[in-house]
Amino acid sequence: IEVEDVPFTDMHDIFEKALVQYRDQLEGKTFCVRVKRRGKHEFSSIEVERYVGGGLNQHIESARVKLTKPDVTVNLEIENDRLLLVKGRYEGIGGFPIGTQEDVLS
Repeated sequence: IEVEDVPFTDMHDIFEKALVQYRDQLEGKTFCVRVKRRGKHEFSSIEVERYVGGGLNQHIESARVKLTKPDVTVNLEIENDRLLLVKGRYEGIGGFPIGTQEDVLS
């Protein structure tokens, strides 16, 4: 996983950081927002998904929301006062994350 770790102040700040990070990737594509949250906050994961998704949909005219099988999934992780913007996931052999499988002799 490749992530960018940034501090945030509120839900609108999360949206602004997501817009900067994902604008180019979402042009002309369908997308959904998925949030994982740890710690105590004034908002739930679903509220962040709706707020960020709605904002991205309004600010990127060529992008459309599609909750099942989107072209791009915007993955955000919130840990206390830190926002982790997931830039990319890299799968290894058989779809497993790189570095999780034992060495194999062939």
